[in-house]
Amino acid sequence: MIYQIELHTFALQELQESYGWYEERVEGLGLRFLAAVQKKFDELSAAPKLYAK
Repeated sequence: MIYQIELHTFALQELQESYGWYEERVEGLGLRFLAAVQKKFDELSAAPKLYAK
C-alpha cells in the first residue's frame, strides 16, 4: 500500500525557502535538492514502517 505524504504549512514554506537558498548558490541546485526530497518522500510513502516516527 502506498501512503500519501502531507506536509504541514510551515514545512512546505521551509521546503520552498530551502529550494530558494540552494538555487541562489548554484542554478539548478534547488531542483536537485527537490528531487532528493521527493525521492525520500517516495521511499517513505512506499515503506513507512522502515522509519521512526
